[in-house]
Amino acid sequence: MSALFRRTVLRLHRLATGRHILDRMEELNRTQWLRRDELLPLQRDKLQRLIEYAYQHIPYYRRTFDQAGFHPEDLRRDMARFRNLPVLTKAIIRENFQELQTTEPQRRMQLSKVTTSGSTGHPLVFMQDNNCRDCVTADIQRHLGWAGWKMGKLHAYIWGAHFEATTGKSLRRQLIDWVWNRFLTNAYRLTDASLAVFTEHIRRRHPCVLFGYPSSLYRLAQFVRESPHRGIIFDGIISSAEVLLPVVRQSIEETFRCKVFDRYAAMELGGVACECPSHTGLRFYAMAVQSNRARQAASPSRI
Repeated sequence: MSALFRRTVLRLHRLATGRHILDRMEELNRTQWLRRDELLPLQRDKLQRLIEYAYQHIPYYRRTFDQAGFHPEDLRRDMARFRNLPVLTKAIIRENFQELQTTEPQRRMQLSKVTTSGSTGHPLVFMQDNNCRDCVTADIQRHLGWAGWKMGKLHAYIWGAHFEATTGKSLRRQLIDWVWNRFLTNAYRLTDASLAVFTEHIRRRHPCVLFGYPSSLYRLAQFVRESPHRGIIFDGIISSAEVLLPVVRQSIEETFRCKVFDRYAAMELGGVACECPSHTGLRFYAMAVQSNRARQAASPSRI
């Protein structure tokens, strides 16, 4: 299916659900190469609106701001006042979970629970709304674009999927995969048999970009080198969620004859930074798109 058709589907999805994935993608693409002096005013404006929203709709922040003698209008006079706000910690989130959620009725209806991986031993439960999910999705698509993907082009994931058991959820996942034109294998269940099936899909369908964990990508590269399916190539590969060691990067790039784009992300915030086509380091997600960190409980931050 063409990129135009898939964009039309996403626009219909926006009308039906109120989601704005395409709008977020267009904003990211429009601003991603701006100079620092062009980005800063946009950041300040978004930060101002975020603080104002927090003061108006988040009970915890109204109380905290008042106790600190801080008002959102203070930022218009002196941005340095932002440093006076206390840091939000995971302990504070757990102790003030309800008060850290928005009181705005329409947005409150959009909230859903998300849990961190628990790598520290204590998973954190927090809330996300539609706008947050749209921003995360748009950022992933932007990074795929840096690796060679365009709307409508086939791409593949080797990722930690939790396959849903119910028919309704399974159909929903299939529809999402169809809209984005992607297919996936479960990195949590990698076997020679599953890798053989995945590799055969890649050989027949020729996805332009592959997205996965470094360890899973490395294992796939080893499997391909030892199998009859040598010669599989991609336009680019995105590595995320684990440390990308130089030896692992080299092996993946040599096997699939393309560049690897290292990406840093977190469950709480989505994409934080990613290598761009220049490969001179990770490009930081400098301009948050209407971030929701003050609208519901999130990770430690200055809000």
